[in-house]
Amino acid sequence: MGITVDALLAGPRGRRACLATAIAVEASHTPPIEEGVCSALPLEVAERRADQAYATSSGTRYLIAFEEGTRRTRRERKRARRAVDAEEAELRARASSTIAPLAEALDAVAADVLDHASPGGLSEETLNVAVMQSVDSSRMWQDPEGIDIPLTLPELRRALRPFAEAIARSPASAWWDRELALDDQWLALRDENHLEGLAASGPPEQIWDGWRRGRLHNEERGDRSLWWSMPATGDLARTHGTFSSGLPTVAVWEEDGEGWYEGLSAVRVVVPGAPRVFEVRCASDWALLCGKYPFVLTRSVGQRLRAGVGPDPVRGAGDWVIPEWSAVARDYDAVHLSVSAYLSCTDALIDIPGLGASAIAGWDPDETYWLGRLPNQGVPSSTNGRLKHWALTDTGDFAEASDPA
Repeated sequence: MGITVDALLAGPRGRRACLATAIAVEASHTPPIEEGVCSALPLEVAERRADQAYATSSGTRYLIAFEEGTRRTRRERKRARRAVDAEEAELRARASSTIAPLAEALDAVAADVLDHASPGGLSEETLNVAVMQSVDSSRMWQDPEGIDIPLTLPELRRALRPFAEAIARSPASAWWDRELALDDQWLALRDENHLEGLAASGPPEQIWDGWRRGRLHNEERGDRSLWWSMPATGDLARTHGTFSSGLPTVAVWEEDGEGWYEGLSAVRVVVPGAPRVFEVRCASDWALLCGKYPFVLTRSVGQRLRAGVGPDPVRGAGDWVIPEWSAVARDYDAVHLSVSAYLSCTDALIDIPGLGASAIAGWDPDETYWLGRLPNQGVPSSTNGRLKHWALTDTGDFAEASDPA
């Protein structure tokens, strides 16, 4: 099935992928749509104006959210919040004037360009780039980008729907609901000693015990330096699937990554047997995971996630929860996030019944975190097909290479 239209429009990352697709479709039009040619502004212009208008107050909101729980008195925090709310109301009133032009621009592209630009369906390249731009715009450690705020409005969701429909019916998105592909998991190598480093790390039980103690210490201190909710330890593997070309998805879709400017080397990992995999396919799966293995981190992770999901959620909605990965690791060997789940619910508030709220933050699309140690990987090589290299070309694409750059 790939992904549904409603799933694409449900979450911030899906809506941004739809918007990026619309801008790409407009750019492909020949001749380019220019201001004055039709009643609507060029979409890229309308998007930029809305983004700038809604981004104005982000710095102030982030500062106030970050200072919650510090030594400021409750009265001082309330006074600061009222000031921010008043400023936001004024700025939002001015920013609202950019919504109608953006909706009109989206309608114009959908009516005049979409079907002509992609008569055979949107291409894999178009969709991969759109998702890449959405991934690159995620920043859950602070307020969302300005444009993410108006895209929650009904009139803009309606205007994005034709592009969501085009994405959902494209053959290039058919694999986006794919579960963990055991025979096609690639471990990206940050350096030549990466694989050996994973093999030399301590026992998983020891790693998870240290992770849990560290998170509890941060919570006691109200330390907001850690904002992500994935089971990242640095000592256990994370892997990704591939595009139809065989290129690992992490080469293009890596949230908050360092980039692969020197090229990418990756190892196809061997996963024997039938590992116990928890599949995150939608927000309900994440809520189930948090509900069964709750880890309340309201004073630390919660404050960052509260800012990252934007201004709409109720501020006093209870505790903030992530899965207690040290407990999950006793029942599962890996956790996989599908592309569809990434687009539909990452960076969004997820209700955890009876506990509070959570958010999927810091993950990549089609990413798997291994909660225990992978078996000995032997000696991957180009000869046995388990070690491959890709070079970054002058056009910004990746091409398979015989040797690392």
